[in-house]
Amino acid sequence: MRTIYSQFIWIMLFGLFGFIANGAVAEEAGFKP
Repeated sequence: MRTIYSQFIWIMLFGLFGFIANGAVAEEAGFKP
């Protein structure tokens, strides 16, 4: 159970980081959704 929970935490962290990174790149490039 602990391994599944830790994997879920890592997926959430990487997902949030990717979302912020994509937003920063889009903002730098001048692309606004």
